Amino acid sequence: MDAEAPKVAAEVKHLKACINDLMVVLALPAIWSGGKPIQIVSNLADVLLGMLRLDFIYVRLKDGVGEAPIEVVRVSQSRKLKVRPQEIGEALTPWLGDDPYKWPPLVRRHIGNLDISIVPLRLGIHGELGAVAAGSRRAGFPEETEKLLLSVAANQAAIGLQEARLLWRQERVATELDQRVERRTAELAVANEELKKEIAERRLAEERLRLEQSELKRSEALLAETQRLSSTGSFTRRLSTDEITWSDESYRIFQVERTTPLTFELIASRVHPEDLPAFNEQFERARDDDSDVNFEFRLQLPDGQIRHVHVLAHRVKDESGEEEIVGALMDISEARKSQAALDATQNALAHANRTATLAEISATIAHEVNQPLAAIVMSAHASLQWLSRDDPNLAKVGHLTNQIMSDARRASDIVQRIRGIATKHEPERIPIDLNEIVEEALLFMRHEVDSRSIKLSLKLDAGLPMVLGDRIQLQQVMVNLLVNSIHAIAQADGPIRRINLDTGAYKDDAVFFSIHDSGPGIANENLEHIFESFFTTKKGGMGIGLAICQSIITAHCGSIAASNHPDGGAQFRFVLPATSASLDG
Repeated sequence: MDAEAPKVAAEVKHLKACINDLMVVLALPAIWSGGKPIQIVSNLADVLLGMLRLDFIYVRLKDGVGEAPIEVVRVSQSRKLKVRPQEIGEALTPWLGDDPYKWPPLVRRHIGNLDISIVPLRLGIHGELGAVAAGSRRAGFPEETEKLLLSVAANQAAIGLQEARLLWRQERVATELDQRVERRTAELAVANEELKKEIAERRLAEERLRLEQSELKRSEALLAETQRLSSTGSFTRRLSTDEITWSDESYRIFQVERTTPLTFELIASRVHPEDLPAFNEQFERARDDDSDVNFEFRLQLPDGQIRHVHVLAHRVKDESGEEEIVGALMDISEARKSQAALDATQNALAHANRTATLAEISATIAHEVNQPLAAIVMSAHASLQWLSRDDPNLAKVGHLTNQIMSDARRASDIVQRIRGIATKHEPERIPIDLNEIVEEALLFMRHEVDSRSIKLSLKLDAGLPMVLGDRIQLQQVMVNLLVNSIHAIAQADGPIRRINLDTGAYKDDAVFFSIHDSGPGIANENLEHIFESFFTTKKGGMGIGLAICQSIITAHCGSIAASNHPDGGAQFRFVLPATSASLDG
């Protein structure tokens, strides 16, 4: 009896220890109350590792408890297991499959450097929360009391995790409810503000509508007055019904009473008979193929007046999808009269400019005329000498007579060109070789250029197409530009005295003429004014030469520009549209 006393005492002590451990395990949920899953499994692992003298404890939680999947590994520091914590999870994961009911109650595995007995336990009735794996290399592990402690600990952990899940769900629902209430409150506040804003905007819209209606009436009155002042009427023609509407000014232009029903036949009766075919063609084309209308025609009114009208129109769709022709027509009769007067003034000014230019180059003209006259005198004198001989040389006399006739024709041509420039005439439009115009202009200016020791450089493109224009006017442009260059070179009085004349093709359908001199150039502040009428930088100048040049080039549908050349001096360049005819044709 005495021999078994120590054994009984040891078992009693072991039993007391197990009961103490069990009490500790049963008390864990009180510690975990309100805790998060990571705190529960970490605390569980720490308690079991020390309580059961394990080599390691592994806990794996599935997701769905408010956090991402969790793995916790604890390895005893006092044991001789040489393995890194993450290696334990890697070793157990393939073995702990998805079905907890297939887990063996105990398995012996080689982990690290030791053979370990491993006990897997489910967290939750069906392992829905995760798993716990306890490992020890002790022989006889696990004892019955250890199995009991592990089972109770797993159950207690499952209870704590369920509570944590429930608490997390409650908090989430409460948070979502608070957020929904807050969001709905904010939406209601916004809706209330928007309602207030809509009410205010509606009041403003009503006020704006009232003002717009008032402004519309005023605009209609202003439009009618503006149309009356500018002699511009408006009209529409609905294509589906041929219904025509006019503004008041359109009635006035056509001399039709406001109460008269509008028809296309009535309108056509006011159109000048010579312009009626073109008038009908324009509007029928706009009706058939969506073409814009932009042309001029004449009205022959009941009182005998002939009025000139310019009309612009195109097709549009209204809000209902109906198509109609909408346009404006302007009575340009007064503008036509003014333009005719302006053209007459322009021609008179151009003629005055040509006359002044001829006076300025009179020395050149005298030189050009004197050359053939001097040749005629010399040939006549020589002819008389051949005739006065005892044996007259009639062959020589005949040759000299032909020479006299040639020089006389040359003098006559020069006089004719001078008369052409000096005579006032109506402009004409014929195909012209631009290079010939350059040569004819040089005929007047060659002596002036030579007498001033100016080197003249010509680069004329022999393959230029023709331009459609007035020969005398284009001669005037080139003579004016040459005179300006000669004056600029004289003003500079520098060692280099040069004028470069160039012609060439410009793009595919135009030609250009360029003149570049070695003068002082044009002051930058004067460049934008250089073509203005009566603007001059020359002492005693009239300021109309370059303005005339620009008006002539513009009338020829071309453009002219002035600039300072990179090599110094001024450069003038004009571009004219080419005709379909070429020099070869």
